Amino acid sequence: MDTALIIACISGAVALASVGLSTWTQLQVMRRQRESKEEERRSEAKVILDRYRGPLLDAAWQLGDRVDNIRRRGFFVYLSEKSGRAPEARRTTLFRFAYYLGWRECVRTQVQLLRFENEEDTRLAAAFLNDITRVLASDRLDGQWAMLWADEQRGIGELMT
Repeated sequence: MDTALIIACISGAVALASVGLSTWTQLQVMRRQRESKEEERRSEAKVILDRYRGPLLDAAWQLGDRVDNIRRRGFFVYLSEKSGRAPEARRTTLFRFAYYLGWRECVRTQVQLLRFENEEDTRLAAAFLNDITRVLASDRLDGQWAMLWADEQRGIGELMT
């Protein structure tokens, strides 16, 4: 009888060890799957940001060049009726704002959908876009005429997309 009891105890211990090992293995597999999904999500986020980064930078550069032209290189000459180019100067300036806002809206939508604000480069991009939104929504430049509220910016961006 003693032998049967010893064999039963050993069997029970082996069964418990087997259950413990199986549970530990299953937890490790689940952790690796979660990490894999997180890595896949980060990778997808970077791909999407890279897809929109070039066009957004181009639009931002074109808008910045026009703003610099207005501030430092005498662009206002083209806005006078004497130049004969006033309508084109206004339209192309407005287009550059709208073009930037359209690409900005594409990026904003993707950032919001993917929720990848934990990544350093995407967090910096989101902060940069938010800074520009605040500047355009501010009335500090001229009181109110050059001010575009964030909702207006998004609306123009959505129309452009």
